[in-house]
Amino acid sequence: MTDRSKEFDGLEAFFDAARAEAPQPSEDLMARILADAEAETARRAAPVPEAPSAIRPAAKVLGFWDALVLALGGRGALAGLAGAMVAGLWLGVSQPAPIASLAQQVAGDGTTLEQVDVIPTFDSYMQQADAGE
Repeated sequence: MTDRSKEFDGLEAFFDAARAEAPQPSEDLMARILADAEAETARRAAPVPEAPSAIRPAAKVLGFWDALVLALGGRGALAGLAGAMVAGLWLGVSQPAPIASLAQQVAGDGTTLEQVDVIPTFDSYMQQADAGE
């Protein structure tokens, strides 16, 4: 690497002059800033008038469907729930062939998809253990 600090030696005098004299805001600028600050302080200190009760909007009463959507988590959650419901209905009705072949592999030969427990209980495990003895 080369030392290039010598290239900017001519500018060093300008940097020293700028460091020696700190910039000061003008009196006109300071007067405008202080006037704005005093106006804002006066505005915040003034009491806020309260709206008459006749002008206040009435509270919205939620209908059954609006309350149901809100209870389920909003429109996004309802869309996800609907998508999962459609996917479950499709898989339940169509009975894809890969699931049927998997069921036959798990349950053994001669078993149809209707005879396979998708969520087996402890008793079904015990029956398989007794059959294996």
